[in-house]
Amino acid sequence: MNKMYSDEQILEKTNLLLEELDQNLTISSEKVLREISDAEYGAIEDILEDMKGEDIAFNDLFQGETRKVIDFPGAVDTTSELGRFVDFFDKQEYKVDWEKGMVSAERRVSPSLDDTVDMLMGRPVEQRKKKIQMKIGKLFSKIRDLQLKREKMFYEVIQARLNKKYEEAVKGVPEYTKEYQQALIGVVLPPRSLARARLTGNDLNSILNDKELETWNRLNDTYSLYVPNPGYLAPDYDETGNEPKHAQWPAKMASYWQEHAGYIKDEFQNMRSSQYSIILTRDPIDILRMSDFDKITSCHSPPSRGGGQQTYYKCAVAEAQGHGAVAYVVNTEDLLHATNTGNIESAQQEIQEGELFADEARAGNHPHHENIEPISRVRLRQMRYFDWEKYDAGEDDGTEVAVPENRVYGVGIPGFVDRVVKWARENQEEVISNMPRSGGKVDLDDFKIFGGSSEDTSRKTLLAQLTGLSLGDFTGEVTQDTETEDNLPENWVGDLSAEWERECEDIKNEWNERYAAAQVDFRIEEDYDGGFYIMGSARLIIEWDLDDWNQLPNSYPMGPHLAAEINEYYGDIFDDNSGFINKKDHNMVRWGCDVNLAHPAFESVGDTFFDPSAFNEMCAIIDVAIDDKRNAFEEIAEKFFKREGVMSGGLYMDLTRKIENNEIGSYEWDVEYDGDYDESYEAWATISYDFDPEALGIEPRILFDLVDRREFALLLRGYLTGPAREETGSEYWLSIRDKSAVEVGGEIRYQITFKVDADTPDDLVTQFYELVTGDMDDEDEITKAFLGALNEEAKKNGVNLAAAEPEKERNWDNLNDLGENKKHDSNYWVKRWKMNF
Repeated sequence: MNKMYSDEQILEKTNLLLEELDQNLTISSEKVLREISDAEYGAIEDILEDMKGEDIAFNDLFQGETRKVIDFPGAVDTTSELGRFVDFFDKQEYKVDWEKGMVSAERRVSPSLDDTVDMLMGRPVEQRKKKIQMKIGKLFSKIRDLQLKREKMFYEVIQARLNKKYEEAVKGVPEYTKEYQQALIGVVLPPRSLARARLTGNDLNSILNDKELETWNRLNDTYSLYVPNPGYLAPDYDETGNEPKHAQWPAKMASYWQEHAGYIKDEFQNMRSSQYSIILTRDPIDILRMSDFDKITSCHSPPSRGGGQQTYYKCAVAEAQGHGAVAYVVNTEDLLHATNTGNIESAQQEIQEGELFADEARAGNHPHHENIEPISRVRLRQMRYFDWEKYDAGEDDGTEVAVPENRVYGVGIPGFVDRVVKWARENQEEVISNMPRSGGKVDLDDFKIFGGSSEDTSRKTLLAQLTGLSLGDFTGEVTQDTETEDNLPENWVGDLSAEWERECEDIKNEWNERYAAAQVDFRIEEDYDGGFYIMGSARLIIEWDLDDWNQLPNSYPMGPHLAAEINEYYGDIFDDNSGFINKKDHNMVRWGCDVNLAHPAFESVGDTFFDPSAFNEMCAIIDVAIDDKRNAFEEIAEKFFKREGVMSGGLYMDLTRKIENNEIGSYEWDVEYDGDYDESYEAWATISYDFDPEALGIEPRILFDLVDRREFALLLRGYLTGPAREETGSEYWLSIRDKSAVEVGGEIRYQITFKVDADTPDDLVTQFYELVTGDMDDEDEITKAFLGALNEEAKKNGVNLAAAEPEKERNWDNLNDLGENKKHDSNYWVKRWKMNF
């Protein structure tokens, strides 16, 4: 069974590898190529060694030579420390002025929810942009500062969530007992597990206040402006108190720039100009080994690699029988050293015979081959176009066209394909200009493609890339000549499924370990024509604590209905028929749904793949299009469940909807809220009363002193909310949002405001609604409440009121766990109110 690694372990191994690469600017001591075995070579040795000169493809293009060497200006060695430093700016899409030490970029600011709705509705939305321009050192300082702030807030929220669970788990359990220890299971995170912890929208809303939540969102939005493609800069949350490695990285880069700025400015141009060269080869052994790359799988890999025979190895063998060419990137210094020459033109003359690359499995026959190791490769396919009348008469074998692929295997060095295409175009101008045409368009019905049948890109696309024409400048279809591949001996053809199964399983496990909410899977299918293909799938799963729910909803129809709701925002990104809801581990509720890989977000990959690397590409897109958007999906889900009444907070949403639609119907209370009902966080109700000092027989200043105190507010809350609390049977008290006492025309106007919010328990929301619409929505009852509270407060302070109403009789019979004395003991209730204010 393969060992599972966390993101942190993968990162640690990556850093160790990079440290090793720092000590050696070449590719490392591990071979880039995985050599074919003696047995594999021996099976076709006679065929390969008999193919020379005109027997193999592109003799005219190569001018009778077997290999060509061309320069590769602009390539960057991303395995060296300097290369990785430069590559960071390329990956993050910065323009760099190395002389001034300045970076600049123009970023698109993520659309707001309102913008998204406008776009979906077809309304015009102005694209917001932000310009970034700063010193290189300041950029890294900015990134480090943002990273530290994000990780600090993350840890604080996670710790608060753990503290809450801890308090719930040990409530009422004697300390340090066996039961106490058992209660902690599942609460305390093991060491280093914060790196895999996940925050939910409920965590953020329940733990962070409005200002902190705004800060959290602003930090993440700002960070994405400076690091739009995080990669190895993903968060690394560390509860040990040490500065996380990812916050150390920008500090290290800032220091590197400060120490090496002069060297980088001088070396950058050299690095861009001559570090790599490209060897174009039509030698059969070079073609046979086109997919001998270590840790890179394609349908051309030899059976000895990975332990099982592979069906599509026959493609490489067919291609090696004189039907194609391959372009390899090599280190220029290694090439010149191995050939004992001073320039690539001279080196080209020294590599015409024998094997080219290192081969530990076999002795090889080139005296210097062990010193040259390829870094990347791309195929050149052989196509031919025909004059069919001459062909039928035996006078035309077709005109060869070397057509570069655009799929690169090995290190992804920018510009590799472009350089090979440029060479192929410049050296085939006459061949391209003479391509057969019909109606002014290149007629592909006169073309055939030879060699192996496995293809990475459509033939028309490759020809457009070579010629510089648009796809609309072509008509017809290029046909495939599979005679060579079809006639290969059976012992050269194996089963690809076992190797793909192993590789895809590793890819799946790695990504599923990294995802916070997504999951990917695959299955290997036979195409019943001697080959296989990979079917990919993905799903999103969002989890909530069981305590967040009023009731467990039915999986159907609520599961599919939620998927349909999300699809209204994002198009058909989910297969709504697959939506489900169930419990997990008795304390979690989860909703899940399959991803619709036919959605435009996945149009570049789809769900059918012809090698594991394409499956890996799908997983990477799922990371961005699904896993990174989990918070947005979760927000939609919570609104949906609250609206349906199954998740806590649904009554609040219903309350704000009624406020928005003027359905409250309150006569005496001013009821307000903070926005659209489905976006609202807080609602409040205000009532006021004017006390007349003359009618009450009291000095205004004494009256003001009585009401302008906390104790009066608590008493008044009891009088005002008493009927609502009795009606709803609530054990809790509404929160006081605000209170005030002011002198108005000789009277004392007292105003009090009660509030509820999206996190308020449903029974308090019910009490709030009853308060503003029930018995207390009456002028006389409100007067009794205010005067009753004033009378009680005055008596406690030895003040006699001439015209105050007697204390309002209260009925506590519906409240539980109160003795008769407590029910009528006003001091007891004052204490209770103090505890809840």
